[in-house]
Order: sequence, then structure tokens, then C-alpha cells
Amino acid sequence: MLLILSARSVGDDIAQQYGGLPPSFLPLGNRRLFAMQAELADGEAVAMTVPEDYEISTIDQADIDRLGIRLIPQPQKLSLTQAIRHALEILQPGEPLRLLYGDTLVRMETMPAGDLVVVQNTTANYQWAYVVDGENCTRFSDEPPKQIDTRKVVCGYYVFTDPALLMRAFDEPDIVSALNHYHSARELALVEAQEWFDFGHLPLYFQSKKSIMIKRCFNDIAYENHLLVKQSSDTAKIRAEAHWYETLPGDLQIHIPRYRGRVERNFRAGYAIEYLYHPLLSDLAAFGDLPLASWMEILSACFELVDKCQAIRPEGDVPEASPDFAKHFFDTMIKAKTWDRLRAYCDTSGLSLDTTFRLDGTTFPPLRDLVERLIDCIPPTRPEHIRFWHGDLFFGNMFYDFTAQRILAIDPRGQLGSGQLCQFGDWRYDLAKLTHSVIGQYDKIILGRSKLMENGSHDWSLYLSEQPHQAQIEAIFTAQIERHHDIEMRELLAITALLFFSMLPLHSDRPDLQRQLLANGLRLASKVEGVLA
Repeated sequence: MLLILSARSVGDDIAQQYGGLPPSFLPLGNRRLFAMQAELADGEAVAMTVPEDYEISTIDQADIDRLGIRLIPQPQKLSLTQAIRHALEILQPGEPLRLLYGDTLVRMETMPAGDLVVVQNTTANYQWAYVVDGENCTRFSDEPPKQIDTRKVVCGYYVFTDPALLMRAFDEPDIVSALNHYHSARELALVEAQEWFDFGHLPLYFQSKKSIMIKRCFNDIAYENHLLVKQSSDTAKIRAEAHWYETLPGDLQIHIPRYRGRVERNFRAGYAIEYLYHPLLSDLAAFGDLPLASWMEILSACFELVDKCQAIRPEGDVPEASPDFAKHFFDTMIKAKTWDRLRAYCDTSGLSLDTTFRLDGTTFPPLRDLVERLIDCIPPTRPEHIRFWHGDLFFGNMFYDFTAQRILAIDPRGQLGSGQLCQFGDWRYDLAKLTHSVIGQYDKIILGRSKLMENGSHDWSLYLSEQPHQAQIEAIFTAQIERHHDIEMRELLAITALLFFSMLPLHSDRPDLQRQLLANGLRLASKVEGVLA
């Protein structure tokens, strides 16, 4: 059996950025850490301690059930040894027990049989348990060895073969004493970890997350010398992004990672940027548990970036300042892109533009009519709408620096639908991209935090994972737009709904995800006054 210990909330440094999550609930890619930890069970039963006052979301509970994890609620006031003993009393294991700290993940080439402690050498300086080699024996200590080359750290992954002895050992007041108690009766072999990832402190969390995610990158992304190198065979797209970085106005330089130039090799275009050790807003929205005050701070930083972009207009009589450019933008980015991509989705999915949907009890007009009504809600782009733009300003492309209270944006669009290099666009488009994360909750869908129930043919119910303060966040966001931006929520929500319809063919490998995105576009359309009349 594998027992994951996750009954005490993360430390203050991590909680300040992600909220008071149990460590096994920290985000890692498009899932929580416990999903990767459970893989260590290798077919054995899995149990996990959790704080008794932690409210587990419906989506998380479904993942826990799918993974076959048995939950053991515990008071957070228990010490580590008390928590382990409490879990043992409930589980009554009659077989060898694997014990894993909730803020730890290890990878092993082979797992030897018998009692063991997984260890690894490190020069880092954190509050760990260490292996100390004495003259006659090996013991465990809270005090690090004085010699740097002998700093062998206990990684937080153990195998104990004697449950009765283990129960007695954890009568001891602390983990070091418990290990020494067990070790004195049954020798604990020291096994070197192939890889050890510690998520117990904020710097370690970001380092571990980087190490794991970089290994999962494919083709387009590589990590080299502290930089992210992004390459693609889509030369026009990647060079447009590079051009955006290279020509960024000075006032916006503090809102991007350091740009390190183009990287063109292996017949692919690309560029390099600094790797950022900050949380993505998509992770915070989909997995975090931040208080409302933190979200007010984050939204304020988002609007600071939006406002800086909106303040930069094309100068003089350049083409981007002309009525023709404004018309071209609206025709290509709002109208043509929506229709072209929606038709492409219908062609591959077998759906008709005349299909009528029902979502959460609301009946919609045929898809063709719905899209036409949404476009009619959006006043055509005028020259005064044209400002500096990012083009894809959603949470998945935005990091938040909690220290500087500043947004750092990546992956700009850099071109129009026609492929034309362009730093300028309709500022309403960027604001709609932000809206499709805040109100549209796009990031929850893309990160697997939603569920679509199909009640019948084109009769759906959409569930989005609960997020603390979602209603208040939307209200604050809406109030900020109404006070400080010259746009009605009706037209902003119309653009946002169209974004969901236009992204459908981009996810052709996931028909289930496409249906969720389509359903969410319908949900947003229902918020646009007059569209359903």
C-alpha cells in the first residue's frame, strides 16, 4: 500500500501564491500533484491523508475516485508522527507500506525489496532530515552534516515491511526519532533516488515543476541554458512572435520575460526567452485557492497591462491608423475567422450550422443565426479602436510576479488572420481574450476542470469546477470595465463568445474538449442581452 501524507496545508510562501492547498493538491501541468504521486503505487492500494476542513471540489473528487485513492481526513494540528500513527490505526496495514510525503515526488529505476529510505545528495539548504554516518552505524538527524560532500538528504519516500514495529516507532515525537527507532530494530537500506522533486518550499516548487514539465515538452519547446527556446515549422507564425518582442515599446518591456533573440536551426524558425519562475494565471484560476484580495491585486495588474497597451496608438498617417485597416481587422479577425473556423469544425464533426442546441435548460437559435446575432452586437472596428495589442492575452499566456505585482505576458499573436505582421489591433479583442479567461473560464476547460453531460442529442449541461469567489471576481472585473473602458459588456461578451466558436478546429484531437468549448460559447452567448430573443 502507498500512503500519501497531505493533511497539512502548504507553507506560507507557497500559500501566498497558490492559497492554502494541501501539498498533494498543488498544480502540476494540467493536473494536481496527487495524480503523479499515485503512479508510484504501481497497482497497489493508495490512501491519502487530507485536512479534515479542506473542501474537495467535485472535479477533484472524481479524479480521486478514478485513481482509487482512499481519503483519510485529519486535523491539521497533528504532528507528522501523530498523523502517520493516526493513518496506520485506520488502515491497519498487514503488508509492506510505502510512505510518501505530500510535497514529494521521486522516480526510481528499480525499487529494491525490504525496508528502505530513499535519499539523495544535495547542497541546498532547507529543513530536511539527513543521513549521518557514524563510526559504527548510520543514523538520521535534523542537523545537516558539516561536510558538504556528505549532505545526504532523506527525500520523504520510505518502505516499511513491519507494520507492528512501524506503529511503535511512530510513538516517537518526531520523524527522525521514529526512523532511528525503526532502524535500530530493522535496518533501513539507503536507496539513491533516480530523480527527486521537492515541492515543500516555493523555490523548490518552481524548480521541481520546471524539471518535470521540461521533460514533457515536445518539438516546439526546449529548455537550454536557463532559457526557453520556442521553434516551429510554421515560419510565419513564429517569426511574427519574434518580431513582436523585438519591436515592443519601451513602456511594455517590463511586462515580458527577457527576450534573447531568434533561434533558427534544423530548418525551423524560433526565438529564446527567459524561463519564468512565477505562477501562470491559468494555474491560479483552475487549481488555486487564493483569497479575493489576491485576485483583486491580480486583476489590477491585468488592467495595468491592458491600459498601457491601449494608450499606444499608431502614429501619424501610417497604414494601421487608416479606416481601411480598421475595416480589414474587423472583417478578418472578428467575422471571417469566426465563420471559417466554425465551418471547418462543422465539416469535420458532422455538425450543421443549422443545428439547434439546448444548454442547461436554455434553447438557442440555430448556430448560424446565433453567430450572426453575436456579430451584429459588435460595432465595427474604427480607427480609434486600433491600439498596440498582444492578440492572445488570456490567463495561459500570463504570469504573475507577486513580488513586483506585475503581469508578464508571453506568446503574442504578432499577426493578423491574413498573416500580415502587425503590432496593432482592436483593443477590444485583447480585452475579450482576458474576458474569456475571467468570465469565460476558458482555462478551467482546457485544464480539465469542467465536465459536459449530454442529456440527449444537442441537449447538454455544462459544469465548471468551483473556484473560490468566482462571482465576486466577475463582478469586480465587470465593474472595472464599465468604469474605465469605453465598451458595453454586451459587445465584449459577444466577442468573447465568438472566440470560443472560432477556436473549435484548433482542438481537433479532442472532440470531447471541442464540445465543452462549444457549450461554453453558448453559455456566454446566453449572457448577451437580446441574442436569444
